[in-house]
Amino acid sequence: MPEVAMRDLAGMIRRVGRTSKTQARWLVEQFARKDVFGLFGEELTRAGWELAVFLAADTDDDKLLMKRLAGLRRVARRSNVINIVCDECWRPVTNGLKNMVGKRGWRVWIPESAFIGRWSDTSRTFSWRAEEEGPWDFSGGFDRGQFVDMFHRRIYETLGKEASRLRICLECRRPFIANGRQQYCRRACSQTRRTRDWRRRHPAKVRTARRAAYERQMQKQHGAKVKVQRRSGESVVQ
Repeated sequence: MPEVAMRDLAGMIRRVGRTSKTQARWLVEQFARKDVFGLFGEELTRAGWELAVFLAADTDDDKLLMKRLAGLRRVARRSNVINIVCDECWRPVTNGLKNMVGKRGWRVWIPESAFIGRWSDTSRTFSWRAEEEGPWDFSGGFDRGQFVDMFHRRIYETLGKEASRLRICLECRRPFIANGRQQYCRRACSQTRRTRDWRRRHPAKVRTARRAAYERQMQKQHGAKVKVQRRSGESVVQ
């Protein structure tokens, strides 16, 4: 597996973020929208390491975060495990986001474990953390299943904190993490909805605008002096 430089990991940490909001946005709007099964080589490796950063970044302690990632780098030198875990984690997210709008809903299985709630003076937030480091202790080898279980827990924790921000775009129906009262994932979706609503409210203006556009098109093709007349509901060129 290709070696990942620490400077590359630093860039991935910035993309994934250190807050629940930025991490939720990365999970829903970036990782879930990747076609992981269509990625190969360096692209798949980068996607896998961004996933590893997401899993490791449930702490405010920078030293602990880098310690976890350093441990993963040692494991990655001996195996292709990061890419394999990326494949196994991507599908539950994409399926879950699709199912959450239906009767079935998004089911996330959280393994039984002890959690400790702590207040952080750094982030000024309260959060639950697993009592044991578990998957981050690689002295006995890498447990892929335990790693995937931890990913499900991270989904639950991250989207649980940002549940009020997780929304479905009113236009394209894609899930996204909202800012404030945002109802559309992109400006393009918002503009599409406004344009359609305006056309529905002003049909006469729409017909006039379309007629004018058609006349300009005919004049461009046949000359400025051409006259375009309506005949039996159709436009003809004279």
